[in-house]
Amino acid sequence: MPSDPHVIFVDDSLDDADISRWRLAKAGIEFSSSLVYSEPGLVTELTQRCPDLIISDFSMPGFDGWGALRVSQALAPTTPFIFHSGTIGEERCRIALTRGAFGCVEKQYAADFVVLVRKALAPTS
Repeated sequence: MPSDPHVIFVDDSLDDADISRWRLAKAGIEFSSSLVYSEPGLVTELTQRCPDLIISDFSMPGFDGWGALRVSQALAPTTPFIFHSGTIGEERCRIALTRGAFGCVEKQYAADFVVLVRKALAPTS
């Protein structure tokens, strides 16, 4: 029996990460997860286990979304990376997509977030 997908959340707010996890669980998406908020934490997670998805905030003190994307691409280049942030905006989202992010969605758009996560976790054939 295959295990549930593993998702790494990169966020400095435990409350925001919990809300994101709750939204996905409420939508019926089964997964395990871990939460990191720093570059060393993300590096440790990515060297211990390759996740099925990385979901990152954009604005965090000491470690921003660009750094999270860079580290993720270096250590888990085939893992989809989603920015889930209240501060990313359209222009940064366009840049993120050109830099290799799978997608971007602002935190207030819960339904769009669930759809994007489903797409990212969908098996490829």
